[in-house]
Amino acid sequence: MKMCYPKIPDVYWIKSYCCKCKKCGQEFQVMQPNGYDLVKFIELHGKEERWLPTYGVGGYLDIFCKLVTNHKPNDEITVKKANQFNRQIIKYTEKSDNGNGFVVGGYDIVCDNCGSEDISRVKENIFTSPTDIKWLKLSCDLINR
Repeated sequence: MKMCYPKIPDVYWIKSYCCKCKKCGQEFQVMQPNGYDLVKFIELHGKEERWLPTYGVGGYLDIFCKLVTNHKPNDEITVKKANQFNRQIIKYTEKSDNGNGFVVGGYDIVCDNCGSEDISRVKENIFTSPTDIKWLKLSCDLINR
């Protein structure tokens, strides 16, 4: 299956948090979308992250309408529909370096050492259009459907 990038926006923002686990003391960094321009994808059974624009050709909302039965652009995204999307999207995305698929997720901040949710945010930065993030590649056929 040939993979393509979605249309990448010229400007987007990502928040980077420096966090410290209150349970084990581990310090780690977490990146989250800043606003609604991007959607974060996480590797199933792994730690890699990918990003997808929310809007535009090949963006989250465009792909959501293509994969979720009877979903229209202005319809509410319910938990049931989001689960259907995550089951379908794996078939159309590039695999991680470990051979795993990606699903929407990674919005809960947990310690990557001990799994605790008792976290303090030590520092926060907002980056404009960082070039070191990895975009999610999708099936070209799906994007052009």
